[in-house]
Amino acid sequence: MNYGYQPTRKDVIIVEAITWTYYEPLGTYESSEELYPGKVRALGIGVGYQRWFLEPSVAFNYWPVNTNFPTSFDEIESGSPDYFLFEPGLHFGFKL
Repeated sequence: MNYGYQPTRKDVIIVEAITWTYYEPLGTYESSEELYPGKVRALGIGVGYQRWFLEPSVAFNYWPVNTNFPTSFDEIESGSPDYFLFEPGLHFGFKL
């Protein structure tokens, strides 16, 4: 779900509620040597800028706060980066 604000005819600023599931520390992006003994479901807020409705994207992720981890997950997460650069994506939509 997202909310867009259109300051000009072509530019849109977006705030969105997002959710994701992962099985290893986020900063390792599928290259961790050790997986969690389960999965993490997380909620977050994204902020973006858009000028076309069919567009590839690159995300730069940073998560300063992670809460409610089981102790066994926290031990695996310890020492992993709290950021991930250059996550590819594709956004599409339509204007109402």
